[in-house]
Amino acid sequence: YWPYNWLENILNRFDEAYAALEPLRERDQERYALIHDRILLETLQFRYIKLSLYYAEYDERELLSTRQAFKYDCERLGIEYIALSKYVKTLWREWDIQ
Repeated sequence: YWPYNWLENILNRFDEAYAALEPLRERDQERYALIHDRILLETLQFRYIKLSLYYAEYDERELLSTRQAFKYDCERLGIEYIALSKYVKTLWREWDIQ
């Protein structure tokens, strides 16, 4: 069980990590991109859980845009499976965001 407030706290921590990384953007763009994508990869599991368990917390427009952002990030990072046996393209169909 993943309490909503706990998930929000974790996602806020990732936002703090992005903010802490920001000074590196100008100094070393390649390293910045590498670390940024590693943080992004780590967020996916928590974002997926939140979108799966707490979708009713979003209004329709926000849910759609959040799901599309999640899809974009998965595709950009080359993620093909969201769980051991769940292919992301199946998830996109379930979410109706082909």
